[in-house]
Amino acid sequence: MIKKNFSFVLFAILFFSCSKETPLEKLICHADVVKVFVYTGNTLSLHYETNDIEKIKKWTNYIKDDTLTYARECNQNNLIIFKTYEDSTVMKFSLEPACTYVSYHLDGRDNRSSLTPAGLHYIDSLTKVK
Repeated sequence: MIKKNFSFVLFAILFFSCSKETPLEKLICHADVVKVFVYTGNTLSLHYETNDIEKIKKWTNYIKDDTLTYARECNQNNLIIFKTYEDSTVMKFSLEPACTYVSYHLDGRDNRSSLTPAGLHYIDSLTKVK
């Protein structure tokens, strides 16, 4: 009986842990690895990588699932890469104050979505870890 209840609870957690249906959230929830590359000029100053599923899912809080119809053109030389079993999605971003969004191609469309304050803080905290 305990094994049956445990199995049901485990199934429910897995099923409902990432049930949002937007393409961006689906991408993040199905990612196996996330990589972040931040450059200072032409020099790579940060290479972060994790395959910790719980840390990857937090990115749903770091990238707002909005579509910016207008965003200032910025020099986006930093990268966030979400790797899934089948593919990778590369997102370009800048840390300039007026350029806090990511640009990426997903489901046949070019997208621009805002980095949230939590996302900016998280990326900033990664750059400070040595």
